Amino acid sequence: MAAGTLLLLFTGVWLLGIKKSADNFSPRAARIGARTYVLEKARSDAERKKGLSKRESLCGECGMLFVFEQPGQYAFWMKDMLFPLDIIWLLGGRVVFVAHGVAPDFSGVIEPGVLADQVIEINTGEADGLKLGEMVEFLR
Repeated sequence: MAAGTLLLLFTGVWLLGIKKSADNFSPRAARIGARTYVLEKARSDAERKKGLSKRESLCGECGMLFVFEQPGQYAFWMKDMLFPLDIIWLLGGRVVFVAHGVAPDFSGVIEPGVLADQVIEINTGEADGLKLGEMVEFLR
């Protein structure tokens, strides 16, 4: 086999590996500010729609990560929520919007009007002091 063909074959396999790892983005935790949160992931439309609905609580070191296939303007609601949340929109791992202290009885839809590819929900008060542009570090 010619060297050019081998290089092309290797490059194709390498690029497939990059795409596969991006599709399988699967952190176990996230460092947000000075705290680390164990993440539960919502990837499918059904999982994202349900989110944390009907749960009694979320542990203090826990969060839910919503992963989207592509950047978009993603709205969130509090349907069937039983406790308040801080909701953090991210684009490329950077904070682009934070909704603080969203009450469980909030009946509207939160539409931040920014592009995001991930959203993290944590207990209310946990995102206090978080700044726009701040990086969230994902841990495996």
